[in-house]
Amino acid sequence: MKRAIRWFLDLYHNGQLDLEPPYQRRSVWTLKDRRFFLDTIFRNYPSPAVFLHKEIDQALGKMIYHVVDGKQRLETIFLFTQNNIALDKEYGDPRLNSKKWKSVENEPDLKVHFYNYVLPIEFIDTDNNTVINEVFDRLNRTSRKLERQELRHAKYDGWFIKITEAEAEEDEWERLGVVTKARMRRMKDVQSLSELLIVLLKNLIIGYDQDTLDDIYAEYDSPQEMVLNFDEEEFKGKLQFTKDYILRMEAHNGAVTEYARGLGNFYSLWAFVALNQPHLELPEITAERYSGFMEKVATLSKEKDGMKFSRANENDSYSIAYNYLKNSIKASTDRQQREARNKILENILLSHIDQEEPLVEENDSSIPLQNSFSLVRNDGGEHVLHLIMGKSKNIEEKDLGRDEEGNKG
Repeated sequence: MKRAIRWFLDLYHNGQLDLEPPYQRRSVWTLKDRRFFLDTIFRNYPSPAVFLHKEIDQALGKMIYHVVDGKQRLETIFLFTQNNIALDKEYGDPRLNSKKWKSVENEPDLKVHFYNYVLPIEFIDTDNNTVINEVFDRLNRTSRKLERQELRHAKYDGWFIKITEAEAEEDEWERLGVVTKARMRRMKDVQSLSELLIVLLKNLIIGYDQDTLDDIYAEYDSPQEMVLNFDEEEFKGKLQFTKDYILRMEAHNGAVTEYARGLGNFYSLWAFVALNQPHLELPEITAERYSGFMEKVATLSKEKDGMKFSRANENDSYSIAYNYLKNSIKASTDRQQREARNKILENILLSHIDQEEPLVEENDSSIPLQNSFSLVRNDGGEHVLHLIMGKSKNIEEKDLGRDEEGNKG
């Protein structure tokens, strides 16, 4: 059986098409995927069948069609007719290049062609939910032969996949223990780096979830078109700063490879640096504090009764270290536990330095930093680390910690 696009649009507008039955996946098609399907329609190429399960909604008194397979194709049709997406700029027909529906519908022959394009339909005639779920599973089972990151590699070729895979080739990730040969085999290294980069993109901590990763890969496949106020240069600046800061910590005392080679601890350290850039101390100071704190965490991890040990040494910060350790086991990649570890690191690593005069440091480390570091006094008389992002930036007197009379604080 076949049905024209017009039929699906009528169902959609009448509230008879269910795109979100419980077994359905999230929408993860990229803009490129959607444009490719629109290309298929306007070139009148055949497309796979849409699988539907129909049932009568007794409360509404009408037939409801649940989409078992074909959600992405139907969603693309609806988004196009709502003027939310446009055809590819290189379609090859000036009447269609980069055009949205509001332009296409003014061309009678193109409008008729679009409405009359037919999709094959398969109806699943059963009310047994177990059978329906089994059909959905079988229609999608072939993708399970690959790891999810391998599927993303095959599916996406836009901005985020390119920048993440290029980043995985950089030597410093292997030096820091994030990339290993074992993890390279199934692209787990790229997946781990994805999580780190997402902290910079979203400016927040997320829990580990494959569906969420799919959503973000789709969203940032073409961020210039899909993400409001996306600034690639700002992202690259934050990425370079965070990498350089952690590398400089490592160069100072080896704290990173000693205590953060595990992905859980490294994620927490990365998120701490990425989310606290305006408030950080010098990397050498942070490295000393981090090493001292994580040594306590390591000590507790070897104790049979960590809680008892931490209580006996409560005045020595072991209770805080025990809380960090407690949030590093079992569901350690959950958002709640990641955020708890981040708050602990902020408490331990962001305390201010007691000095009378502002301190300015030249970038004389063997690990160069793209962004400038300086410890200056703020209006409250406290010393904080100001970060000057990018290649150059004019610094006003107030940025240099001068008081209202123009004198240095």
